[in-house]
Amino acid sequence: MTGVLILREDRTELITHTIELWIKTKTQASESMRTKEMYEQTITTFRHVTLAAGIDLDGFSPAISLQSMTFDDREHALAALGLIAQAWAASTQKEKQRQQGISAATYNNRLTIISSFYQFAKDRRLLRMENPIEQIERRKIQDYVSARPLFKDQIAAALAKIEKQTLAGTRDFALILLLLGTGRRGSEVRQLTWKDLQFHDDGMTIRFHCKGGKALYDTLEPRVVRALLAYLNAMFHYDPQGRSGITLNPEQPLWLSLSHKRYLQPLSQRGLADIFERYFGMTKIHATRHTFALMMLKSGATIVDIMRRLGHNNVATTSRYLNTLVSADNAFASKLLDEMGIRDDEET
Repeated sequence: MTGVLILREDRTELITHTIELWIKTKTQASESMRTKEMYEQTITTFRHVTLAAGIDLDGFSPAISLQSMTFDDREHALAALGLIAQAWAASTQKEKQRQQGISAATYNNRLTIISSFYQFAKDRRLLRMENPIEQIERRKIQDYVSARPLFKDQIAAALAKIEKQTLAGTRDFALILLLLGTGRRGSEVRQLTWKDLQFHDDGMTIRFHCKGGKALYDTLEPRVVRALLAYLNAMFHYDPQGRSGITLNPEQPLWLSLSHKRYLQPLSQRGLADIFERYFGMTKIHATRHTFALMMLKSGATIVDIMRRLGHNNVATTSRYLNTLVSADNAFASKLLDEMGIRDDEET
């Protein structure tokens, strides 16, 4: 079957078929819809870029015959694809990112995904070509260099803004408390469905679907449980005692949009970012995860405890993560100023 595909002249269809097989294989391996969506979006965007440049993902114009390609043609095609990939991986549509430049992590991740496609096509002999991304150097990443936790007064001020007597406010309060109380990623919280909730006498346990297809279970703190139950009652008329008689579809998304355009549709990543910006003045939802990790450390948790709660694969990752978060703290600052004889009423 593969040999027949290689010889077909309809290369556009062949490339599309290869993409479908690659995404299917990746999805089966990770068991993650988030991975599927990311890979689909990345390869689709990159293909649009190459087609706009007059070539398809194999480096040639869709009008060129497979049989007419020479060795030099293929070498030039690989070089062209490599140059396009580099430029595309570093590009952005956002004005702020255009000024600051794309992050090294984003740049590398884009190239890694595209490289995965080409390696898959090569290994399966679906496309007769080498991997054009192999020779492209990745950018050096400074681990968690932008990680910044929220301050206590920031959290208090944000929560005080929430109008908890409204449906939107009830949702937002529960959402923010769940993020702060579990340290889960925004995408992991946003993609929760009804089947991920487990009610028991002691409260509630949630199953989060994490990176790499892993599942992590969190038994919620009572204050988080109360906020979440208030939201479930307001949005779905859910009664934990079963008196409402309402049964929800296990696949029912937990978080719903209340905006005019997406009313009662699943909350999108943009929607979650908008909620966070409304109360915290920024869209960096990951700040709640940074805060959770730092507060665990300050509360006396061991690095192994923190590693498990964050879902990291090893202690080294957690150690680098925490090192960035605590690097701004100076436990000796007050004593140093005292030793210098500097008082509160002095100007320095």
